[in-house]
Amino acid sequence: MASLQSLKDDPLDGCPEVARVTDRARKVSWRIGNGFPPVGMLAQFILLTRCLCRYASEVLKINPDSVWLDLCRNSDEAKDYCRVFLRSYVVESVRPFPILGSQEYELRRTMTTASAVLQRWRDITAEADRTVLLEKRRKEKRCEEKGPLWRLKFVDHANKRGQGPIYEISNWIFKHLAKEFDLATTLTFDKVEVTDEDIAVLLTTLWERAADVPCKPRVRVSIHGIFLLAGIGGFRKSTILRVAYKDVALVVVRDPDDSSKTMLIVRPTIPKNKQKRASMEASRAEKISFSLTLVPYPLICLASLVGAFAVKDNAFKTGFRSVEALLYQLNLEDVDFVPLQWKEEMLDRPIFEVDHNTLHDLWHRLWLVSGSRGDPRFHAMRVALEAHLMVSQNDTECIQHESAL
Repeated sequence: MASLQSLKDDPLDGCPEVARVTDRARKVSWRIGNGFPPVGMLAQFILLTRCLCRYASEVLKINPDSVWLDLCRNSDEAKDYCRVFLRSYVVESVRPFPILGSQEYELRRTMTTASAVLQRWRDITAEADRTVLLEKRRKEKRCEEKGPLWRLKFVDHANKRGQGPIYEISNWIFKHLAKEFDLATTLTFDKVEVTDEDIAVLLTTLWERAADVPCKPRVRVSIHGIFLLAGIGGFRKSTILRVAYKDVALVVVRDPDDSSKTMLIVRPTIPKNKQKRASMEASRAEKISFSLTLVPYPLICLASLVGAFAVKDNAFKTGFRSVEALLYQLNLEDVDFVPLQWKEEMLDRPIFEVDHNTLHDLWHRLWLVSGSRGDPRFHAMRVALEAHLMVSQNDTECIQHESAL
């Protein structure tokens, strides 16, 4: 009976599991939509919140929860309330931008794409289904024939079989709101690739023009390591902004070409994101590991960066005072492979760590200082790797075709 009571105290909710970043974004959107002060958001969100609070209390005089319940009933009035919110969200998303001239600043809308509005609508509906409607479902369990199921599922405008109030509003965003405020419905930037030469130029600028790219020494080395990881694997930046010691293995192996020498191997393990958490296929490949050795060109040598950080942080169980000591003082004896162990207290400590804002600022600063005419997004690192993979695949297919002939 105690076990049964514990299950009753923790009922099923039927809500899908989402990543922490997504969950945090939805909760912030929910605060905005219901008139609560947003946490850590930009000024336009604060202005929007004040506008909606005043509108809801002085004009509409309604309980925000009732909107979602009426939306489940497919109420036209509830749809209008939601459209009012989304229109206000676009109108109030302004902040001052510096300009050349006597005025110095001008107000510009930061919400310029229909997909951004659609994403905010998706966040709010998901959070409503997880909070207000979940509580309603638990209190009132009704059959579908007797009334609404108190559930809202997001359906975007591109769904050919879409129906219901959520789909109607999603469709309205792209067909009407976008035209009313001239919101972009296609990509507003060109996908360009960052070449190997571009990465080398950025890294050279990072060190030779350090005075023009100010940052703390550890941040500078972390930026160097993150750029190398992005260039090697094309990883999404959220997966490489914090690489801890537990995510990296250092190994000393015997040189296969000269048994009297040793080589240092670094093996980073990078997690994947944007996966279906409930998928069995996803669980088989949650992380990607690869191995690299020392490269006789310090600018692109990831192993030397990791080794230098480990020596500085005194992260090894066996103390080493330099990277050279790893290679020349370690006696392999009768084995060809010796993994280097980290101290227990160092496992969760980051080797490379940079926050999103710092990476964004330094990334664009480096392009400016290097004298580049372009200013691509960090995502261009992934585009470059994708281009290389496509070329390699085409070359392989051509070789197989020629062999068949």
